[in-house]
Amino acid sequence: MFSFRSIVGAAAAFALTSGTTLADAPEVSSVPMELSTGRPMVELTINGEGPFPFIFDTGAAVFTVHPALVEALDLDITGQSEISSPGGQAIPVDVVGLDSVSLDRADINGVDAMIVDMGIPVEMGGYGVLGPVQFQAFGRVAFDFETQQVEIGGRFEKPDDVDWQAFGDDAPLLDVLLTVGDAQVPAHIDTGNPGILMLPLSYADQLPLDAEPTVVGQIRLVDGAMDVYGAPVSEPFIAADATIPAGSVMLFDRDIANIGAGALRGLQLEIDWDSQRYALWGEATPVALRRQRRPQ
Repeated sequence: MFSFRSIVGAAAAFALTSGTTLADAPEVSSVPMELSTGRPMVELTINGEGPFPFIFDTGAAVFTVHPALVEALDLDITGQSEISSPGGQAIPVDVVGLDSVSLDRADINGVDAMIVDMGIPVEMGGYGVLGPVQFQAFGRVAFDFETQQVEIGGRFEKPDDVDWQAFGDDAPLLDVLLTVGDAQVPAHIDTGNPGILMLPLSYADQLPLDAEPTVVGQIRLVDGAMDVYGAPVSEPFIAADATIPAGSVMLFDRDIANIGAGALRGLQLEIDWDSQRYALWGEATPVALRRQRRPQ
């Protein structure tokens, strides 16, 4: 089952993309970013067919496709691999080869994709997940959560008073130090998480919470389930050059914090793959995750 944090293998990311060959790259490709599901969705053309909606997930280091896409395009299994669950369990998966993947005019060829059913209907979760790392050869990937656009390539638009943040040890995932009050929490910018902020329960005593955390639900993972706690917090969070007035946080029994897509509304994110850095800035207008009913 799908968890709030994408199922990825960070160490495999550059290995999977390093052999990708590119078609002639346009100066910039710009596409709408659909946010109605809580996660950024973009439309891809796969092997000349489509478009197919995909989750565009900064927390995804590998390319995954839903079994429905494998069936629709009659894709052949080319090998096997493993992915790591949020609980650390190694899960075997089949691999398919994609001749071409296009996001507007940004084309990549010869992509290996893992077949993963995240437990979300295609109507809600699209036909798979890919991360910005898949377009690293274009140099720049930018998310505009104010106008709901994604750009591949083109010129950097970061203001002069906004600082670049160097990639951390978990690259190509985006590491950031999340600050609130006197507390500092290592986190990932994870657009595959439709929530606002998910923090380790072990930090609860350090955070300026307005009330004690209480159990608000459970997350189902591929290798189990865990309780999720919620608590209100009045002080805003700072992440790079962005301010996030979250209002509340969710806490769970994991060591890493996630800044979800709900916390990024109104913000700008630019990734500079050539220099291994990113910039995040603006005043967020967080949007809480709303439970969606699955189609009957």
